[in-house]
Amino acid sequence: MFRIYLFSSLVFLFSQSYGQSNLSHDIQYLEGIWIAEDYFNSFEETKSPIQSKPAFDATDPVALRINTKEMKDGVLNVGYGTLHDHFIRPEVSKYVIFDGDTIIEQGCFNINVLKADSLDFHCTSGIYDFYGRKSYFTWKFTPDTTLIIYLPATVNVQEKTIRYK
Repeated sequence: MFRIYLFSSLVFLFSQSYGQSNLSHDIQYLEGIWIAEDYFNSFEETKSPIQSKPAFDATDPVALRINTKEMKDGVLNVGYGTLHDHFIRPEVSKYVIFDGDTIIEQGCFNINVLKADSLDFHCTSGIYDFYGRKSYFTWKFTPDTTLIIYLPATVNVQEKTIRYK
């Protein structure tokens, strides 16, 4: 009887420690460039960035960049890009000053990797293109790992989920 209790306890503890996600641990596996699934799938079909533009809302982040070197005290800076012209919004980190003119990057938001809600969603700092809507970041480890930005519904706007591969 004691062996069954011990075995059950160990299985429970193991499932609790490894069944829950932990972004501060998992972040190393998420490092890289992530593309929105809708845009990616369209591009795979058309092989054309121009023909794929209608498959994705141009005001939403089409790509995310995760670099663990951009984490300080548990807060990670996540860069993102929209469908845009690189002359207007270059690929820089936060901002660059050119001939005395401040040019902001496409976008970035922060997440505290040490702080998540019970569903393992991490509240993001403001994402410019979401016009003040609260948004959340999470991920799912599967054979095709997916990053997710979730925007809950508001009085005037439907909820939105953007998946990245």
